[in-house]
Amino acid sequence: MLRRLWVLPVVFGLLALSACSISVSTANLSDVKTGEKLKGSEVAKEVTVFSPDAPEIFASAKLNNAPDGTKLTFTWRYLEKGGLDIDNVTVVTKNGQNVANSSLSKPTRGWPVGEYEVVLKLGTQNSKPIHVKFKVE
Repeated sequence: MLRRLWVLPVVFGLLALSACSISVSTANLSDVKTGEKLKGSEVAKEVTVFSPDAPEIFASAKLNNAPDGTKLTFTWRYLEKGGLDIDNVTVVTKNGQNVANSSLSKPTRGWPVGEYEVVLKLGTQNSKPIHVKFKVE
């Protein structure tokens, strides 16, 4: 009789595990870069040092194995004076999209000189953020 009592907790445990779902994705990013212009949806030429008068700064990335509905967040940061988040932009893929981009327009008084970064993060549990640094000088 005691030998049969262990069966019930094991069965319930297996049922509980099968009811849990973990969202792991094979989506990933490649060819992440910053630049001054886009060619289609992608940065045309990589630039890592910008003028304070640059009208716009772009970031783009190729999305690999990303099904429609995949979220990609671009976090733009100014790294001087303790760091400051400038903007957060979330793009949701659709229609087989395989490139995503985001941009920042020049502030009224021009870009403050210093170090910046854009952090790209896929909205999946197993995604690690990609940090791309650039300068304004």
